[in-house]
Parts: sequence; structure tokens; C-alpha cells
Amino acid sequence: YLIALFPRFCLRVAQITVKVGAARVLDEAPPFPVRVALPVYAHRGVEVTLVGDRAFSRRLAAATAGVSEPLLEDELVLDGVGEFLNMLAGNAISALEREGVVASLGVPDYDAELSDGWLFPLASSVGRAALVLAQF
Repeated sequence: YLIALFPRFCLRVAQITVKVGAARVLDEAPPFPVRVALPVYAHRGVEVTLVGDRAFSRRLAAATAGVSEPLLEDELVLDGVGEFLNMLAGNAISALEREGVVASLGVPDYDAELSDGWLFPLASSVGRAALVLAQF
């Protein structure tokens, strides 16, 4: 659900067109400065991490916060990306609950360390980014 919803949310929230690439095993962390992870607790937990460059992250955070990009302070970029992940994961959890799966969200990690999981590169109309899903 997270992967399926991601492009629609990017377009709806931030007018960023995104295409999700094929999954591959994470062999090294992408070199992006913004790394925000959000744990989703269920029978099997998954941590969804959004990593992005400055252009992608600022656009997403500004749109999520409802402020114009030039007015967005740098320290609020992480909060905005974290809030975007909360909205995305919250909608995915709602879909899971309709299927009888109980899940809940954890607290965002604004300096996520990536060591394993599945990397989904994102082709984006603004900047560069990727999603990483890791089971725990």
C-alpha cells in the first residue's frame, strides 16, 4: 500500500510527479542529505524511509506544511517530510484495517541510518529521492 499510494500522494500534496522504480536490495545508503524513517507496527513491522535531495525534500515539506518554499526554514524540512510520511502511512494503515490487519504508527526518526531493506528509486519531476522499506 505504501508503494502504491506514494505517487498519488506526491502529486496531490506537492504537485511532484513520481514514478516508483523496481525494488532492489539496499547495498548502500543513497547519498541524500534528508533521511526520515517511520516505523509501522503490525504482525510484521516495516520501517519506511524517505531519502531525498534538498530540492525534493524542500518542495515536499513546504507543500505538507502549507507554506511557500522560500519561507520554509531549513529545520522544518525534516518535520514536513515526517508529516508527509505520517499521512502516507496513515492512509496505508486505513486500507490494511479494512482487510482486518491491525497496525499503528511509531515516531519519525529524523536521522535514519540505513543498513538493510529494499530500495525503490524514484523518478521525480523535482529533485531526486528514494524509498526504503525494511522489515523488523
